[in-house]
Amino acid sequence: MPRRQAARAVRETSGSEDPADIFTSAQQKMTTLQRSRNRRRRAIATKHAEELDKVKKRIESRLEADRKRTTQAWKEALAKHLDAVTSVLEIEKKIEANVQEMHRQCRCFIELLSLVHEGRAQEALRVDLDNLVHRYSGGSKA
Repeated sequence: MPRRQAARAVRETSGSEDPADIFTSAQQKMTTLQRSRNRRRRAIATKHAEELDKVKKRIESRLEADRKRTTQAWKEALAKHLDAVTSVLEIEKKIEANVQEMHRQCRCFIELLSLVHEGRAQEALRVDLDNLVHRYSGGSKA
């Protein structure tokens, strides 16, 4: 006998027509259905929370990876910038040294030229160039 027919047969044989029994039976069925519905809701809510947690973890993982890539890119950019600044400073030091050397040589040349201009060409030929260079390089020759 199929299930529905068996259930119908039980109802028909046991079914009292007392309204209080019918109401109590309906309340029990309603309570059973509510419990079943609540179990399904909890199961769905639990599954939804698990899926949401997985999605949050994936998003956080991607964000962390993006942060790491961004941080690494900034570090590389700063390292390149530091190298460029260091190179520029080294070039500036070389240029400054060259300017100082040219300035020193110009002062020596000006002194020799002033001797020639004053008509003391013979004296200009006798000038000790080593002494002159040493004097304009900041040292003093004894």
